[in-house]
Amino acid sequence: MSNIDISHSHSLNLEQARAVAEDLAHELAHEHSLDHHWEDNTLHFSRTGVSGHIDVTTDSIDIHVKLGWLLAAMRGLIENEIHSVLGKHFD
Repeated sequence: MSNIDISHSHSLNLEQARAVAEDLAHELAHEHSLDHHWEDNTLHFSRTGVSGHIDVTTDSIDIHVKLGWLLAAMRGLIENEIHSVLGKHFD
């Protein structure tokens, strides 16, 4: 198993940040067959080989991802993509 933990600050209000996270989750669900659901301000996601959650707060997005052994080899690429998406949507 390999873990990715990223914290990214933002200037959106909580409602806006949750809406952006929800939109991104829908995109990922469509592209990568991810299941997702909200628990308070935490968006949980999973599919075969990956699981995790996104904590949405008033000033940051905290992403925690657990990669299975097949995806662990792609950890760097996945982490770079997460940083790229966060930079586009949460600055």
